[in-house]
Amino acid sequence: MASILLVSVQQADPQVCLFGLCDGVTATDVMDTLRTFGPLSGDCELVGDMAFVHFTTRTSAIAALKAGAEAAGDCKGIDFWYNERANDGRSGQTGVNDDNGRGWGCFESA
Repeated sequence: MASILLVSVQQADPQVCLFGLCDGVTATDVMDTLRTFGPLSGDCELVGDMAFVHFTTRTSAIAALKAGAEAAGDCKGIDFWYNERANDGRSGQTGVNDDNGRGWGCFESA
């Protein structure tokens, strides 16, 4: 039950991670850039060469992901902090990216 709750909370939380940040990029730089995709919730957390930012809506977070690293600022990539891929795959659903499945960890085989 706890794992189901954890997944639900993570998927409802539109947190993105920018990775491979260039030297000298500040939290303010990241937030100023990402605000162009929609409102942010809270501060930007810098950890090593990564930045973690919460959007207020999933739609804004998806817009930032679709724009890619070039639009997100001085970084090598941007993605959701959690793995949003479906276990069995999905396509054509509103509010999510299409995928071919197997996004969940293989804990069931452990």
